[in-house]
Amino acid sequence: MRRALAVVVSVGLVAVLALWLSYSADPPQSPEPELNFVAKRACEFSSQYRLHIDCYWVSLKDDGVEATLSAAIFRAGPDAASDPLVYVAGGPGESGNTTAESLEIWDEWLSRQALGRDFVLLDLRGLAPSVPAWDCQEYSDISRDLLQRNLTFAQEAEIVMPVAEQCLDAWQQALTEQGGPVRQIRDLHSRRYADDLHRALHHLGYQQWNYLAVSYGTRVALLSATLHQEVRRIILDSPYPFDAGSLSDGMIIWAEAFAEYWRDCTAAGCAFDEEKFWQLMVELRTEPRWVEVEDWRTNRKARWLLNDGRLAAAIYTAFYSSVLRSEIADALAEFARGDHAKLQYLLEVFYNQVFDSRFNSSVYWAVECNDNPLDPKASFDAVLQQVGRWQPYFFVDWEYNICRSSHFHNGQLPAMRKLQIPVLNAVGSQDPITTKKHAQALMPWLAQGYLAELADTSHAEFFGGDCGQRLIGWFLNAAEDELRAQWSEQLSQCRLSKQGD
Repeated sequence: MRRALAVVVSVGLVAVLALWLSYSADPPQSPEPELNFVAKRACEFSSQYRLHIDCYWVSLKDDGVEATLSAAIFRAGPDAASDPLVYVAGGPGESGNTTAESLEIWDEWLSRQALGRDFVLLDLRGLAPSVPAWDCQEYSDISRDLLQRNLTFAQEAEIVMPVAEQCLDAWQQALTEQGGPVRQIRDLHSRRYADDLHRALHHLGYQQWNYLAVSYGTRVALLSATLHQEVRRIILDSPYPFDAGSLSDGMIIWAEAFAEYWRDCTAAGCAFDEEKFWQLMVELRTEPRWVEVEDWRTNRKARWLLNDGRLAAAIYTAFYSSVLRSEIADALAEFARGDHAKLQYLLEVFYNQVFDSRFNSSVYWAVECNDNPLDPKASFDAVLQQVGRWQPYFFVDWEYNICRSSHFHNGQLPAMRKLQIPVLNAVGSQDPITTKKHAQALMPWLAQGYLAELADTSHAEFFGGDCGQRLIGWFLNAAEDELRAQWSEQLSQCRLSKQGD
């Protein structure tokens, strides 16, 4: 779901409401994990809301290949339903879901949710702190170095491609030496993740479960439900359908996201318009400007060169957040007048999301390339003709597509099958990557599908916002006839897209 560099979406959480969970001196009644596969470990985190948390290592062995997954469970107490809610993260490649940093976020989120069941977090195969894990530091290093030079997307791709190939060679060697987490890079894909979830949850003692899946994670949750009958219900936030994800798709989605933004801007009378944007792009192509931002991980300043391609990438990153999206036009207008303050923050967000240490670029390549089929060159060229002024920024993407590497086996994702279980399908009207068209196209596959198109909302903003807080617990706990009877009323209390949006 990303272009050449990672975009990790940060979801802002709304203010804390009254706690629904209270501390009990009685130990929670929990399912018994399978001791041959599960070992308890320290969580290295204490709940601010006195929630009970258990952490584990879950061992998965396959014909000489071993992966040990990191798991964390927020226990709901003795009266909990037996089917937990399991979070499936985005990416692919989003790691650190069971670290103290992430547990702190979920601790606050759970304090506002009446789930009535355990909440389970897992770091999937190949993603730290699960072991073994591996990432390509050389890719991150060359990406930082390139920011010091005024290069086009094509020039960057030409330099990065051999580094990425070397990373894949080194990773394949490491897989052999480590005995996992897979035998070959081509063995890491969404089908593997769906099976891993199924086995790990059984090892943790559960017989049935529900998924809360975000962005790429929605693909894993949907696939898991088509393969395994233990899945009871699914909540999708920004769904990633099985037939999306090709190189051509990404190009079209990028162009459409900008076109939609400028249409909205024109209607709203923004301080900046599309023609001024392209004028600024021309200026930065010939006269790039040095910018300085704060690296949030190191608290140090990072200085890099802003040119046209990097401005476009930063703006596209801002589209992922409805708050940042609303600031783009003013930031560009002020930047054009010589005031850099507002754009400075957008550039800082971009830099820190690109180099977020929680994102594993190697796992991203593996899963995306193994899942999705390759575009034929003729098909890519035909789509390239449809993106107008963006053509120069994408014309070498097919030539330098890392998915053409022999390390991958493309197109391994199975076909979508119709699901009979209840599925809540939520999408933001302003989502620039998993669009409302994606969510709408998924509905014929969902026999009990409930679509929520949220106005003024972007990517993965449902589960952390007011609408998610209202609907998630209700959706999990209501009987199926109640879902059908009450859905319109429940949904009406959320902010929805206008009909025909």
